[in-house]
Amino acid sequence: MNDKLSLGDRMKGYEREQNSVSWDGSKPVICRLDGSAFHTLTNGLERPFDRRMTHSMRQTARRLADEFNPVFVYTQSDEITMCFYAPAELSQLPFGGKQFKLTSVLASACTRHFRKSTSIDRLKEAEFDCRCFEVPTKSEAVNCLYWRFLDCTRNSILSVGQHNFSHKELQGISCNEIVDMLKGVDPWEEYGPGERFGGFLTKNNEYMLFSVDMKGANHDELIELFFGKDEETVDN
Repeated sequence: MNDKLSLGDRMKGYEREQNSVSWDGSKPVICRLDGSAFHTLTNGLERPFDRRMTHSMRQTARRLADEFNPVFVYTQSDEITMCFYAPAELSQLPFGGKQFKLTSVLASACTRHFRKSTSIDRLKEAEFDCRCFEVPTKSEAVNCLYWRFLDCTRNSILSVGQHNFSHKELQGISCNEIVDMLKGVDPWEEYGPGERFGGFLTKNNEYMLFSVDMKGANHDELIELFFGKDEETVDN
């Protein structure tokens, strides 16, 4: 049997080998936080949207922004998306860009902040998971935000639809058709922009709602809003 030092070195070697991924911050890093088993935890809350839940998620997003200083934070439903970008000459990513450290600490911090923010007893046991990945350009970081925005819009329409119609009535019906069905019953367009499209915090910690469909947003302006001006060629 090897001595204790050899055993420790061997175990640490396994750890280093499997936790070696890190990013230098020269490309944007996206971290997505998602509530674990929230479908069950939120059962019985106000439908289609519970303002207490929305408030807790916004507070959690703001506290994460304060603690980790991301480029932007976007929140919708039980999900938070964060973007980090730290060119070497300016700063560095949290925890030196170590993937496993960033992933585990963000999940823990999000869980902690949400539990402190919520007034709903059953959600004080909530947990969040996290996944982080690097994207090649600032443009793709904004595209990731757009991807989550589209998911938010779809889920928002479905939530209002399911609140007003049966599963059978909605089977095989597109989101656009559900919006039409809701007119005169419970118009989706009359819900607030945060409930329809989500919202985000920029680096100055200003919370902004998408007041209109992001499909009409200027891609280059969003890149400048989040990352500032530089000479990078923007992907189309």
